[in-house]
Parts: sequence; C-alpha cells; structure tokens
Amino acid sequence: MNMEFFKKYSKNVAERNASLIYQIREFDGELWLTYSDGLVCPCSMLNVSPVEAIKTMRDLYIKRKSE
Repeated sequence: MNMEFFKKYSKNVAERNASLIYQIREFDGELWLTYSDGLVCPCSMLNVSPVEAIKTMRDLYIKRKSE
C-alpha cells in the first residue's frame, strides 16, 4: 500500500474523530468544553474563545494521530 495513501487516510480519520470527540455543549445554562460527551470545563474558564480552543484541541489531536 502506498505510504501517502495511508498518511492521507490516517489524517482523514483523525479529522473525523477530532470533530466527534471535542465539542462545546450547553449545561446548566453555561457553555462547556466536552471530551467524548464528558464535561471538561466551563468555557468561561478559558482565556481564548471557545471556538478557538476547540479548533486548537482538534488540530493538536489530528497532529498526534496522523504523524
């Protein structure tokens, strides 16, 4: 099997998983970061926007899983 195909496939799987694993959801009137549907911390604890934090978390996950 071609190594480039494997790398691209691995990155696609990592991207899909990152989108499923890291989310933002509402709980008790507040937005929370979640990991596999488990509450991690309220977004109010972040020093960046929740969307920026999730994007960074997903990007780091993809980097770890596709290298």
